[in-house]
Amino acid sequence: MLGQPAVHTSQIEPLTGPVVGGTLLTIRGQNLGRRFSDIAKGVRIGEVACIPVQDSYIISEQIVCSTNGANQEFTDSVTVKVQKEGHSSQKFSFLLPEIDTLYPDQGPKAGGTTITINGINLHIGSVLKVLVNGSKDCTSLKRTGRSIVCVMPPLPAAESAVPICVQFEKKHCIRKNLTFWYRENPLIESISPNTSYVSGGRRITVTGQRFYLAQTIHMVIEDSGKAQSVCAIESDSMLTCPSPPYSVSTVNVHFDINGIRYKKASLTRASAAFRLHYYNDPHFYRKEKLIKHHKGEPLTLVIEKIQDNLNLAPEEYKVMIGSFPCDLYVVKGKIHCSVNVSLESDERQLPVSVHVGKYNETIAMVQLSESDFSIIMSIVVCVVLLLACAIALVVFCTKSRRAERYRQKTLLQMEEMEAQIREEIRKGFAELQTDMTDLTKELNRSQGIPFLEYKYFVIRTFFPKCSIDSESQSSERFHQLTSQSRIAAISPSPPETHPLLQPDWK
Repeated sequence: MLGQPAVHTSQIEPLTGPVVGGTLLTIRGQNLGRRFSDIAKGVRIGEVACIPVQDSYIISEQIVCSTNGANQEFTDSVTVKVQKEGHSSQKFSFLLPEIDTLYPDQGPKAGGTTITINGINLHIGSVLKVLVNGSKDCTSLKRTGRSIVCVMPPLPAAESAVPICVQFEKKHCIRKNLTFWYRENPLIESISPNTSYVSGGRRITVTGQRFYLAQTIHMVIEDSGKAQSVCAIESDSMLTCPSPPYSVSTVNVHFDINGIRYKKASLTRASAAFRLHYYNDPHFYRKEKLIKHHKGEPLTLVIEKIQDNLNLAPEEYKVMIGSFPCDLYVVKGKIHCSVNVSLESDERQLPVSVHVGKYNETIAMVQLSESDFSIIMSIVVCVVLLLACAIALVVFCTKSRRAERYRQKTLLQMEEMEAQIREEIRKGFAELQTDMTDLTKELNRSQGIPFLEYKYFVIRTFFPKCSIDSESQSSERFHQLTSQSRIAAISPSPPETHPLLQPDWK
């Protein structure tokens, strides 16, 4: 017979639970028993037993068990024993949850108030309930380790304080005195104005009582279609709601307070409480479509409006010139728009647009041009530049004439210098030619150009030290030659031994 395979647990869920027990722990893995009886008493967390639930058991794959209570907080692995024990790699923690505060602690009897319960270890366990007055559930529950958020149910009874109970794993409530007060519902008395334009966005003022109990209020229109907008709570007795866009018609207006449809107690039909009349969008115009404006100057425009049934108040208008707002005042149905700041913009034209709620219309364009001062300054700058150019031209012409005269004078001096140089060269050549002629005549008379004999030339060239005595002798002989004759005999010299000094050397 083969032995039982080893137990393997791959996942446990959840990983935390309260020390009071009751947490439904799901164990998934392999070889978790061939029948329920194999694991009926074989699951524990440390020394705390976990009782398997037979209806949720899947052979060999899944065990669901309910934890017993623990004496204190601790963390340990899950042990599953069939024939052999297997331990989970994940660990389960027994923790003690604590409750601190509740906010808000009051709301309308109609319900819908979203409350937040703060504390620690509020994420543990498999089942969590928040009980209101011991019987009703706080719905839409969401939780983290430090908070529980849920929506309070309605309470038809009179104003009263009810206990709030936080219950883990269907056990006893956590001991903390949490109390929530149910107050009378907010009361809506009137809306004003009762007209709107189809683009929507008109500010509707709603008066009433006890709006401080509301967290969110929506204006809702349900007729041929549905539209809604979010209201702002201005005070305990006033709301402001932008009208939602809708078609031309007369519609019933409803209000959802904290997600609960408001119903006026004195009326059998809540839809008959408030009515809103929708008209076409307002239309504005101006005869002059293009307005020329000098930068830096104040601008005032008059805008006319076609008569309608909207009865718009002056504060409902908003006029913009580009990105610049206008200061408005209305006289006999005409809107006077004044801009006291300089319209500085990179664009040459700025649109004039009228805004009413979500509706806006461009009725004209403002063309920006330079101011008179700017024009005068531009003319002055141009004149100064022209004068500067004229002065520069005069200076340039004067200097050009001076340069031309200097050039002519320089050329004349150069011509005179060239003539002098030519004359000196001519005279120099003439004198040189005369000297050459005289020298040639003298050479003809003296029988040619004097020169050294070969022997003395060689001695002077190659043996300069040995030529001193020879030069003295040759000097005497040269004088003898010039006085007697160049063909006379030369006195004998010492015998020469160097081959270069031999007379027959070639």
